Amino acid sequence: MSQQSVKASLTKPSLTPPLALWKDLNLFETTPLLLMLDYDGTVVPIQDKPELARPSSSLRSTLKALSQQKNLIIAFVSGRDIADLKSLLSLEGIYYVGGHGAEMEDLLGNRYSLTSGASPAGWIDILHQEACYCIGSHEGFLLERKKTSFALHYRLASPSIVPVVLQSYRDKIQRLLEIEKLEMVEGKKVVEVRPARINKGSSVKRFLERYPEYHPLYLGDDRTDEDAFQALHGLGTTVLVSDIPKLTYAEYCLQSPQEVLQFLQILSMRCNDGSNQSPVST
Repeated sequence: MSQQSVKASLTKPSLTPPLALWKDLNLFETTPLLLMLDYDGTVVPIQDKPELARPSSSLRSTLKALSQQKNLIIAFVSGRDIADLKSLLSLEGIYYVGGHGAEMEDLLGNRYSLTSGASPAGWIDILHQEACYCIGSHEGFLLERKKTSFALHYRLASPSIVPVVLQSYRDKIQRLLEIEKLEMVEGKKVVEVRPARINKGSSVKRFLERYPEYHPLYLGDDRTDEDAFQALHGLGTTVLVSDIPKLTYAEYCLQSPQEVLQFLQILSMRCNDGSNQSPVST
């Protein structure tokens, strides 16, 4: 497929039922599919604590069936570490991209780092110290150390104290962000610091280069997924997962992870009954 991009613009797509989304994507009947999925908030609901966001048996079985289709490639593109993501999904023969694009595991299980420079352990230690200082004795905050990023969750914190803590944290780490070439990204009740220029959009572009004959389809729910939506604008199909229409670079909108599961089940059935193109070797 052509990889000449079109300038993206923000729109507010209407909610699309899963079956209607499938019917809109009639090009899948003649083109192999590259299915890229975020994890939290996309295929599983957001939970108060990351370790509680576990896949249902229905999701597992559907993903396993899809992973066995030769004309379809699955890639999970997540802010989680790959080891964490694999422990939750337990799927072989798919791509795992972790740390918003900082690391990748290919179809054969080979793992690659996509970052350069010094180990992030040093600045992650500093971020942890500064976050602890800013939080102080306030409850409801959760700190998450990852291999290549650091997240401060505030879903369980008092709404009245959150702005104070976050502003203090931003002020404390601003100089560190500049020195280490880091950026802070805001998500759903979380702020995360990661290396600048490492994002889901860069990962999507790598997949486009590797599989130019595949039609890319990306589903995500968060601010970090907007980088992928932008990268795919005019080149593939993008789906925001949100219970209310909102400004996004995505073309379509599914309401919830449950609707994502329904869409994946439809996709799995259509693959099994031969509605897609005959198998293509990967």
